[in-house]
Amino acid sequence: MVHVTEKLNIYIYEFITTLLSEDGQMDNLHTLARKSCIIKQIIICMKRDSITSLRQLYYNSPLVFKNQTQSNKILGLITKEIELTREQLHIHASEKGLIASKHIKINNLKVNHKNIYIQSDIGDKYYVILNGVKPLVLSKLKFVLIVEKETIFKQFVTSNFLEMCV
Repeated sequence: MVHVTEKLNIYIYEFITTLLSEDGQMDNLHTLARKSCIIKQIIICMKRDSITSLRQLYYNSPLVFKNQTQSNKILGLITKEIELTREQLHIHASEKGLIASKHIKINNLKVNHKNIYIQSDIGDKYYVILNGVKPLVLSKLKFVLIVEKETIFKQFVTSNFLEMCV
């Protein structure tokens, strides 16, 4: 984490120096605001040892970014300039088909006419069921909570919501 923090500090210093040397053009001020929002979110995630998604970056500052494409481009600039991956900055692409459970057993996943057997204790982590995968789940569950929004799902997972479940 020290390596990432050090690179972010150097990057911010160099960016502000560049901004001041170019007479504070309006485009630079907008870019500074956008980069600041993303860097703030990265620092929050690093301190909490959590992750955020590309989509969440946009939704955290919708007044600063016109659309998600704009926030993605600014993040792309940051990662290129400081030579770190999104994942090193605690940012991941949105996943689909997320599941979470203390214990899960999935039998006979059919992927491209292949049967796959998966049995694992996944704890508080979540796994992705890929598009096109149709699981046949054998379970004695009496209740299933389906959460449509990924942001809410991740909040449940990171807040240890599963600990309150049987």
